[in-house]
Amino acid sequence: MHHLSKVAGAVFAGVLALAGSSEAALGAPRAASEPPSFSVAVAGVGLPSRISLTSEAAGVTSFDYAVAGGRAAAVPAKDGAAAGNIVFPAAGPADVTARAYAGRRLVGESTQTVDVSDVPGVSSDEFLNPDVTPLVGTTGTFTFTPHARGVVKYYWWINDGGAQEVRARHDGTAKVSWTPPADVSAKYELFVQSVTAAGAQSARYDEWVRIQDPRPGIEPAAGTHEVGEPVAVTLSNGASQATGFVYSFDGGPQQSVSGAAVTVQVTPSHAGDALFTAQTVLAGGTRSKAVTATVTVTDMPQVSVVSAYGQTQPVATEPTTFTFTPKVPNVVSYQYTVDGDGPHPVAAGPDGTASITVIPDTGQHSLTVSSVDAAGVVSDARDYEYTSLDPRIEVFAEFGDGAGEWGFFSVLNDLSPVTVAYHWSVDGGPEHVTPVDPNSGGVTDLEYRPALSGTGTVQVQAEYNDGTLSAPAGITFEVG
Repeated sequence: MHHLSKVAGAVFAGVLALAGSSEAALGAPRAASEPPSFSVAVAGVGLPSRISLTSEAAGVTSFDYAVAGGRAAAVPAKDGAAAGNIVFPAAGPADVTARAYAGRRLVGESTQTVDVSDVPGVSSDEFLNPDVTPLVGTTGTFTFTPHARGVVKYYWWINDGGAQEVRARHDGTAKVSWTPPADVSAKYELFVQSVTAAGAQSARYDEWVRIQDPRPGIEPAAGTHEVGEPVAVTLSNGASQATGFVYSFDGGPQQSVSGAAVTVQVTPSHAGDALFTAQTVLAGGTRSKAVTATVTVTDMPQVSVVSAYGQTQPVATEPTTFTFTPKVPNVVSYQYTVDGDGPHPVAAGPDGTASITVIPDTGQHSLTVSSVDAAGVVSDARDYEYTSLDPRIEVFAEFGDGAGEWGFFSVLNDLSPVTVAYHWSVDGGPEHVTPVDPNSGGVTDLEYRPALSGTGTVQVQAEYNDGTLSAPAGITFEVG
């Protein structure tokens, strides 16, 4: 009885083993408890790609793997790891399933989606090397590597240029040479497609090619440039070989300066366009092609202002003197307009300057002036826009707390920078003098404690730095 029991058990175990083997072959394994890990180095379409498998489960003796819908390939395991080749029939996402076994026992199963591409590989020691950026005009090579089976040629082109064809060698690779145009500083975009013997074209390779233009960047300072006034010009070049620059301005002598980004000063001597020309100096002393920038220069005269109380901004209702200073030699006169009235002539003195005096009212105004030299040449016109300062003062009162409580008068004044004090009196009473803080910002508070409620009056005058007083400003106020 004991013997029969042993035989029956052995037969039953054999049936189980056979069943497990059949399930694995049919692709219907038992539930995975310890799934393996794997990675695939995709070589392309129809080419052997390398799959690496690992499992942390004890006693793993083999793996198998397959692309969805394909036959499984088995490889033996050593120390829980194995590797093999896998071939993808088409580009696009592909599901790969791997299984780990301990003997005939399924240890675990895992599935990953792998992105398969037939875009050719492209390499270049000169143009696609992160450690090297060549100069425009440098000749280098591109090497094309197939990522599909049976590649016989490649199409390649730069930017919007026409496609060029290159035949592949027996191993499917190809090599082409290229020289970035020396007179172009645009970006370069490389496109490559492989073609199989059956005529199938791959997806396109698309990559920007890093190039350094050795020519300098020239950037004159923004704004208006005037005769006799220095102009800042910035020179720059990002090429690793750049050591400095040589430049000349308006036909003058050549100057040199060191550095990859520097700012120099030049001074124009005439109106119109003046040319600034520069070259980058490269390691070893070679120079780039020259680049020229235009600096536009004006000869319009300068305008300075002196008004009442020493103000350099016109003061309304006060005489204001505008002085014209030439930017060119031999100026004998000026022609000007004020708020569109003119032009009016004014003779220049021996030093070429001239002055006019006007009495502006409040608000916005414009003055336009050009110089005239002895040959009758008229300069560019300067448009001088200005707003007249208002000499009137404004007074506001705040006495909401009633009689016997402190309140204040607020005085607003455009001429506060030249106001030294305010003279003020309430209801014809004694005069108070309050000094003005020069940093008041145009507003000064005059503190006052009214003795009675009701209506009151206040009169205020500004005292300026020359001792004169403004016209009095008065208001009526209420004490609650």
